[in-house]
Amino acid sequence: MIKVNKNILTGIFICATALVSVRAVAVTNDGCSDSQNNRIIPELALCSTHVYNIGRDTNDINSAERQAMRDVVALKTTLITQQLQYQYDYLDATLRRLKTQLEKAVLTTKLQAAGAATTESSTTGFGGAVSTDKNIIISGARNCQMESGGTVAVLKCLQGNINLILNAASTGNNGDAQRQLDKDLSVAQTWGAVKKENNKWQAYVDDKTWSDMESCNKANYLRDEITNCAYELNAALTRKIEAYNRTKNNTRDFN
Repeated sequence: MIKVNKNILTGIFICATALVSVRAVAVTNDGCSDSQNNRIIPELALCSTHVYNIGRDTNDINSAERQAMRDVVALKTTLITQQLQYQYDYLDATLRRLKTQLEKAVLTTKLQAAGAATTESSTTGFGGAVSTDKNIIISGARNCQMESGGTVAVLKCLQGNINLILNAASTGNNGDAQRQLDKDLSVAQTWGAVKKENNKWQAYVDDKTWSDMESCNKANYLRDEITNCAYELNAALTRKIEAYNRTKNNTRDFN
């Protein structure tokens, strides 16, 4: 697939070069030299007659202006090439994401055909098995509510899930990232790292102080909101772990 994309891009470059060559023959009507032409941005357009790129309409320029013309043409060419590369990279990433989603859908269908669970709470990861645990949305995540080992173990388990949430959001899987975040916020509330008052999430700061979790209180999560909320949750978990360890150490010293 990648080879095909590169071949397409090569074809685009060849066509673009051919078009520039053709336009060089008929330069009188391209509009670049018309100062009243509001359909061309001089700073970004690469005119086929090079003197037009520095605001001139004749070739009687001195050596300094000629060098300036070369520099301007080189800069514009670089900019256009970079933009083509950005578009190619975006297309390549999109195709990769679609391929992964298709593979996941095929795998899910095969697992269901083999008798795997098909409940709404079931999720799969690429190459993974179906989970029917309602607290597990993203493949590889853990149900931290069932974690053994006490408070710190649960909070650290939630921090492990945060990394998966961030990865899911960064690859465009906002729906699963949001649902996993919602599940983990509820678990964190049970263990005192966050709380919800008046339908607003607040993060633990110390035993007397709580701070608003602005990103977590947005109705519809976007990628940046999911990411910032995950960071806010991670900070609350860290502070809660530190407070718990201080209390534990102080109790040990007192005894």
